[in-house]
Amino acid sequence: MAADNVGSIQVLKKYGFVVTGSERDYANGRGEEVDEVLFTLLG
Repeated sequence: MAADNVGSIQVLKKYGFVVTGSERDYANGRGEEVDEVLFTLLG
């Protein structure tokens, strides 16, 4: 998920997802590289 997608990040955290990493990758929809945040659902 793009690191600047604050609203979606808040929703994921609300439902138990936690940030487990980050990376930089190419986003086809934006046509450029973006910082991404990786999430894992804790069970």
